[in-house]
Amino acid sequence: MEDTVSAYCHRLLAGSSGDAYEKVEASRVLFFVFAVLVFVIILELFLHYLEHKTKQSPKYADMLHKTTQELMIVGLIYLMVKFCIAAGLAKKNGLVYQAMDFADLLILFTVLAMVLQALLILVRLRKPNQEISKASIVRSDVLLTSAKQSVDATQQSFWLYRYFAWTKWETQVQMKLLRSLFLRTYGLPQLFPFDKYIEDVQNSQVAHLVEIDISIWVVLMMAYALFFTLSGELLHGGEFKSTDKTRWVDFAGFSLSLFLLMCLLLAYLRHLVNLLLQHAAQYADVLGANWTSRNMRSPPVMLEALGHVAQQEAEMPHLSSHQAIEQMRNIADELSDHAHHHGHGGLIAHIFAHDMLLGLLGSACRRARRGKKAHEGKAKGKLHSDNVRLPYFSRKFVHFVVQLLFILNGFYYALFVLCVMYLDGFNVMAVIKSLLMCLPLFLNTFVLAPNITREFSIINGVFRVDASKLSAIVEHFCEVQAVKDDMVHQVLLYLHHNNKTVADVQRALAAADANDDVAGDGYIDMDVLRGVLKQFGYRFPRQKFVTFVRLQFDAKGTTIRYADLIKLLNESESSKVQSLHVPVDISQRHMAQLRVSEGVEPRGNRPQASSSQDFYFI
Repeated sequence: MEDTVSAYCHRLLAGSSGDAYEKVEASRVLFFVFAVLVFVIILELFLHYLEHKTKQSPKYADMLHKTTQELMIVGLIYLMVKFCIAAGLAKKNGLVYQAMDFADLLILFTVLAMVLQALLILVRLRKPNQEISKASIVRSDVLLTSAKQSVDATQQSFWLYRYFAWTKWETQVQMKLLRSLFLRTYGLPQLFPFDKYIEDVQNSQVAHLVEIDISIWVVLMMAYALFFTLSGELLHGGEFKSTDKTRWVDFAGFSLSLFLLMCLLLAYLRHLVNLLLQHAAQYADVLGANWTSRNMRSPPVMLEALGHVAQQEAEMPHLSSHQAIEQMRNIADELSDHAHHHGHGGLIAHIFAHDMLLGLLGSACRRARRGKKAHEGKAKGKLHSDNVRLPYFSRKFVHFVVQLLFILNGFYYALFVLCVMYLDGFNVMAVIKSLLMCLPLFLNTFVLAPNITREFSIINGVFRVDASKLSAIVEHFCEVQAVKDDMVHQVLLYLHHNNKTVADVQRALAAADANDDVAGDGYIDMDVLRGVLKQFGYRFPRQKFVTFVRLQFDAKGTTIRYADLIKLLNESESSKVQSLHVPVDISQRHMAQLRVSEGVEPRGNRPQASSSQDFYFI
């Protein structure tokens, strides 16, 4: 029986002698309908799994949505090819069919390359973002003391060792200086999470890489035409799958030129960041010294500027968390009203808003129509100062250039796979040659693109505040208040259902404290505390946990006092002990969530921020 079924399947999978649809057996179609349905079911289950995993991370959820959109477009192109064959507009395996098939593959590989490149950028930026978030709870004066001690300890060391020792502190000091400039420029309180704001700007930029605008597709088509024009094949009827070795030289020129352009762009962006650092130091220096000619990459100069920032922060009045959140909410509402008032409606404006190049041209036209009136008033939410000069900087234009270079990098991967890689066959030397040809693209993806993304996100976020992201941060604080209550409730539920007490949590934290750098001081690393909470039934999302630490804990450097958590649990235990027995439906809902998602961030109502909880200056 098994041999009969096997032989039948082999017959169904065997090729037919003709191409006409009427020669296909009904049994063969039924077999492949079953196979396609199995594939569709598996794919849908996989997509549901991805949606579930990305639900708690908006950046990945947004990327997944845009990726499925682009892949759907590619699938519709292939459907159009099949329709042309069925309608007799193109002959199967004919020239028109092959040309459309190659075009579909080129678009597919470009989209896949862009998705993978965007994911790699996010992965490369993940660790630096975590370190910046962790360092954000450190006060400026504490950071200044630690950085000075490190610099002084390496004064007599080899210059390379001094360089690597300073890189540990450079980014943290930069972020403190830029944070000071940002908060004072826009009147925001010290509670504002500048690291989260920059990371949100960064994530939006990376997520947009997956979505290729119409104008970008036009540029890619021009790059394709230029490639085959330089190889001499476009104007002389050369084949797409040609064996002309001049393509190697052309592709090497394309990849190297893109690498050089991205190097120049990174150098320009770092120069702009240096100008912002000079302005931040000038803004913080009450003595009014001239910082415009000073090298902000030098450790002594940056530490001197950080000293002024620390002094400035020490003189600021103390605000409760409620007052700080209300201040942020008022500024966010004011900026949102201003953005809505100056919005442009209509179909043309809608098209402009979804295409970067068209939006850039639309802004230029509006600026030309307004003429000098455009510069008479100061736009809200934008960095203004007579001392700030960012040469040749246009936020929208630089954003377009960054987007274009990144997408060109992904397009060159697709061009290499379809048009160059096969030229020398598939042997060891051909593989080595291919790797060398793609080396500039690899450097762009793994080294230059993450650094460009980070530098531009800083400039873009500081130069002009995003009202929508500022409003989202205010909501974020309100969510953290709700999440804090749910965290306490779920941890107590976990302890109740596992016959444990708050003392078990305290013992776990004390054991972690006994194994850290300064044993028994009552302070542990914030990531360790987050891991202990996960151990007791609650997984805290990173950004919300950092905000929770700002609101709830006393900090010493990058460590936090875990007794604050024990106090919170003990205070809540007495008021919640009855609710663990009475509202069965609530307990079942929370325990089901713990069993199914292993402590995924809970959803809840968003109460107003408590006015009784004070925060600690950062």
